[in-house]
Amino acid sequence: MGRRLNMVFLATIVIAAMLESSSAQTAYVVGDGLGWVVPPGSTAYSTWAANKNFRVGDTLVFNFQNGAHDVARVTKANFDACNANNPLLLLSTGPANVTLNETGDHYFLCGIPGHCNAGQKLAINVSAAASSPAPQPSTPAPQPSSPAPQPSTPAPRPSSPAPQPVALHHPLPRPRHQRQPHHPPLTLLHLPLPLHHHLQPEIMVPPHQRQASQQHL
Repeated sequence: MGRRLNMVFLATIVIAAMLESSSAQTAYVVGDGLGWVVPPGSTAYSTWAANKNFRVGDTLVFNFQNGAHDVARVTKANFDACNANNPLLLLSTGPANVTLNETGDHYFLCGIPGHCNAGQKLAINVSAAASSPAPQPSTPAPQPSSPAPQPSTPAPRPSSPAPQPVALHHPLPRPRHQRQPHHPPLTLLHLPLPLHHHLQPEIMVPPHQRQASQQHL
């Protein structure tokens, strides 16, 4: 399929080049409907060529009856003198086609005696061929009918990553100032000591000493 499209594309380019080439070259029928004959007036052919722009590659077509006329290309001096001797080109069979292959002045006349003096002659100026851009194809290069098929759905993407544990930095509670329990001040109670605390300790005296002491008293 691709090779066939390439052949069609090349054929299109060739046809476009041929059309461009043919449009650049023009074929002029000398005298148009009058043809190449003894004209009714001496200025008929100069008037016909006045509005033409002849270029290299163009063609002049001389329509005439064989044996009645001919076409001779001559120098300017021979043209002015209507002298058909030693022509640069001589065509005696009609219709005669002359391709203009160089720039400058070109001079033509009929070599039959009396015809040139009656006005059957033509002088033209040929310009260089008009430059033309490279032929472009009439249609753009064939494109593929459809792009390569794409998957109907995109490739599944991996699911979202598992959530990572987030460390919560809670500030540690500041220790509150612990108040010491309030105790009322101690009150010293002066309690009277028991009576026996004021007594002297009793000294144990043997009985015989006790009697002696009593006697002494």
